[in-house]
Amino acid sequence: MAPMTAAQFYRRFPILETRRLLLREIVPEDAQAIFEINGDDETARRYYGEEALTSYREAFRLTQSYRQRFIEKRGLFWGICFEEAEEDKLVGFFGLTDVQLPRLAHILCHVAPRYWRRGIYSEATAAVLDFCFVRAEFNRVEGVLLLDNYASQRANRKLGFTSEGVLREYEYWQGDWRDAFMISILRSEYLESVRDRHIRRGLLGPGDPTGA
Repeated sequence: MAPMTAAQFYRRFPILETRRLLLREIVPEDAQAIFEINGDDETARRYYGEEALTSYREAFRLTQSYRQRFIEKRGLFWGICFEEAEEDKLVGFFGLTDVQLPRLAHILCHVAPRYWRRGIYSEATAAVLDFCFVRAEFNRVEGVLLLDNYASQRANRKLGFTSEGVLREYEYWQGDWRDAFMISILRSEYLESVRDRHIRRGLLGPGDPTGA
């Protein structure tokens, strides 16, 4: 089977489901949830190297930008729904950016602090990796972590990512340049062994989740 073309990749927004999560398209009605996820300055600064959202209006514009990115074939963002949370309310979001079919995609994920340590990041990442490597047939998926975000580094090692090294003074925050860490996983690695490990950990079912 040939890798997806851009036209095929962006034909319809993919919905992903796992044992506890639903990853769906973000809509303007999710603005309040997005504001709660990205509205804390300390969390945004320490873990993501970003400016926190300061208003509902900013969050609303962000939901619109996610939709526009998909329309313009520049990547996609899923909202993460969790079975233990309020019905259909987002507890996080997951992005694919710098999409270069079939070469690579860059991932990022934010989860609301109140839902940390529940395995949401790992389960969502497993779902997106399965979509990227099994359905879309990307060759490489990569991400960038702040150097002092040790919890994310540990989680990504367990998910099968390889640490490629330090990106010196990669992020600029409040007058300081901060080092970051590049991680990646290849399709050959994923299909050879990583996917089976995700299934054994209960992050995926044997047929999950290629996307609706």
